[in-house]
Amino acid sequence: MSPDKIEAGTFINYKLKLHGMPMRWMTLIKEWKPGEYFVDYQLKGPYNIWHHQHKFTQLKNGVLMEDQVLYEIPFSFISDFFVGWWIRKDVTNIFNYRTKVLKELIGPALLPEEDRKSTRLNSSHQIISYAVFCLKKK
Repeated sequence: MSPDKIEAGTFINYKLKLHGMPMRWMTLIKEWKPGEYFVDYQLKGPYNIWHHQHKFTQLKNGVLMEDQVLYEIPFSFISDFFVGWWIRKDVTNIFNYRTKVLKELIGPALLPEEDRKSTRLNSSHQIISYAVFCLKKK
């Protein structure tokens, strides 16, 4: 469900399916600076921690969109050992899907695959950094 207006303090409730299982997810927009960045933080959902910063940099001929996600999966070490690879793949797929939709909508020139980074902080925390360059429509 999309709120009418997004700003710091906005709650967003999602109903989605994850591998066929219905799920509810609630995020809070913790920080909001239009045209520059915003941060959403999971209050209810599949992760123990989900802290997602979206950053937008205006360039001469487009916008660089950068994401950084810090997340922690439930049951930390045990879950990471058994399904961590699967969850990392799911998170990456979220950004790959968004890139596909952006390409269909505005035809972005994407950064090479090597510019999409994933960093494991420890067995339970993961940071994913992802960047997409979007050209301005002519």
